[in-house]
Amino acid sequence: METVYNQEAINGILYFLHSKNFSPLDAHDELVQTTGEAVMSLNEITHFYKKIEWGKYSLKEKKEVTLERILKVPNFVADHVNVETRLRLRKTSSGIRNFLDHEAHHIDKLIFEYGKDDTIEISGDDEFAVKYEIIDGGIIMRSNGDLRLIKEKSEDSMIGIIQSDLTTILGNEKLRIEVLKLEQRSTLEDYELGEKVLKRAFSQLSHHLKVRKLISGTEAPVLYQVMDKMEPGYLQSLRLTHIRISKFFKRKIYEMTQWKDLKIMHLNSYLSSFEDIIENWTHFRVARLKFDCTDFVMENKSVHGGVIALIKVCKNGDHYTDKSTLTNGAPVVQVDGWLRFRGTGKLRGSPTFRQYRILFKKLLFTEYNEILSTLRTGIFTNKKTNLGNFDYSSSFGMVEIVVTRKSIWFEEQNEAVDRSDEEDEDYEVN
Repeated sequence: METVYNQEAINGILYFLHSKNFSPLDAHDELVQTTGEAVMSLNEITHFYKKIEWGKYSLKEKKEVTLERILKVPNFVADHVNVETRLRLRKTSSGIRNFLDHEAHHIDKLIFEYGKDDTIEISGDDEFAVKYEIIDGGIIMRSNGDLRLIKEKSEDSMIGIIQSDLTTILGNEKLRIEVLKLEQRSTLEDYELGEKVLKRAFSQLSHHLKVRKLISGTEAPVLYQVMDKMEPGYLQSLRLTHIRISKFFKRKIYEMTQWKDLKIMHLNSYLSSFEDIIENWTHFRVARLKFDCTDFVMENKSVHGGVIALIKVCKNGDHYTDKSTLTNGAPVVQVDGWLRFRGTGKLRGSPTFRQYRILFKKLLFTEYNEILSTLRTGIFTNKKTNLGNFDYSSSFGMVEIVVTRKSIWFEEQNEAVDRSDEEDEDYEVN
């Protein structure tokens, strides 16, 4: 949508530029960049500056501010004004700023990346992107080919500048974000400044953000602070790209309402406790997890026991115990080395269970064979075909479980289920 500015908006822009000590020449260039055309000549801008300095022009507040009055567009278009245009419009006057901050705004995807070569980048819809490069003595801002130097020696002030821009985007209480991605692009210490920006921005939000999906590559304390500002129930999907599942999760994150209300989970890091999985990672509708068997075996724990306990939770909703075993009579089909367990139990706490997968790292052959041996014991109705059936009185569908040396996969087999809302990139397993 091409934005058309009326004279009131142009005057507001010039009034703002004058207050920031822009010269008439610089104001002319900025106005061309903002409006896309030379709406006023240099002489006209110089004359307007003199009117401001002589007190013949002041920016007066109006009782009612609408896009239809400010711009030549109807009010209903406000929801579709992109991020960059909103940021520019907010600088024209306090009336316009107040109006935009209380109008509905929808963003498909907003990305905050940090930690590589001392840079932070905020990007989103419609090719919007602002890059902040931290240098000795200031910040270089790059946006759409433009370059601006902000002289500042204090790290705290630099953090405040970037945080202010991020808060400007997130500060609208009527904002809706489909995907918010927070990405740490380095494991070195240079990511700390980006984390400080995130912490300060989210700590200053006075409302809960309505974000449908969060993709996070931050450290656990930052994740906690971000999720704490998410609207419980509205946040449905969480993708953790690079994170260490530490004791912090047990102390803080597992207790969050936002965590308990999640429907879709995709974890690219490795878990190392089946008890943790069963207690805290089995309430999702769809989940993709990873499990490192190395640490588990080194602690003299049985992967076999954990897998069987997880299957039992799926089958019966039972709680985890180290001595859990699979009840005889459960049907299994073996095809090309894949074990398919059929049952109708739901993962505990997940009445809308659809699909659940755990990828194994370094599962020993001995453990795998022990799992197969347990699943094969007394459960086949036909020993030659390895095929069995089992009827559950409360059946609403079938849960198929596939076990290989690389993964365990639970999936509900119910043709009556509408999966149209489950088209999510969390189905991609990296």
